[in-house]
Amino acid sequence: VSPPVVAMTTMSPKEQDFMEYLVKSTAAEELIKVLVGLEEATQKPAEPVKYLKDMFAAQELDDVASKRFAPENVEELQAENVRLRERAAALAAELESKLEQIAKIETDAHQPTFEKLIEWFLSDSGEEPRADLGKLWASLARQQPSGSDVAPWAQEDAVAPTGTAGVDLLTRWSRRCFFFGAVLPKEHPGVTLELLVRCCDPEKPPPEAPSDEETPDERLTPDQAIGLNKSCLILASMAAEEDMAIAAGPTPA
Repeated sequence: VSPPVVAMTTMSPKEQDFMEYLVKSTAAEELIKVLVGLEEATQKPAEPVKYLKDMFAAQELDDVASKRFAPENVEELQAENVRLRERAAALAAELESKLEQIAKIETDAHQPTFEKLIEWFLSDSGEEPRADLGKLWASLARQQPSGSDVAPWAQEDAVAPTGTAGVDLLTRWSRRCFFFGAVLPKEHPGVTLELLVRCCDPEKPPPEAPSDEETPDERLTPDQAIGLNKSCLILASMAAEEDMAIAAGPTPA
């Protein structure tokens, strides 16, 4: 097939540039070969699109039209995809391991805190030492946040949480609400396990409104009060789930 001669008098400058590019790169010649092959075929294919795809795959086209999608390049891309997936899986496993290490460090560091909460709010029922969540919440409810907003525990429809929590449940709750990666501190900045313990300390009276403008206000902010109240409700929910699981008994094998 001779190089194509194309009349470009009716084309826009942009179309003319593109046509010249196709001609100079011999891509136009290769395209014409494929179309001529289709025209001269004794039996026209029932699926011309598939025929053209097969013809393109069989032709040694220019880089622009062929090499990017050559079978060997597809295999390279597939192999690279496998390598990337394996690398992503390895990184995910490494991240999970690091998160577990961080969680263990935080858990070990807060064991005295969990024991203190149980000692302060010891439940009257059960053989295992457990914290009474109603007592914990009542101690927190002594706090009066700054501002004019009513504290969440002082709302008319507020209901004191019930249930008990041992060290294991307090650990899982802290991981969910306070430890590294927890959502609650992001939603309510400044809300930490240490803040909750300070506010619940039965031996420490809640801070009052400052007497003058120069005295710092140590009361909870309204947002902190909401966050701490939410953490108590989450703990009560987890305690209820634990009680239900215990009542249901072990899962059949």
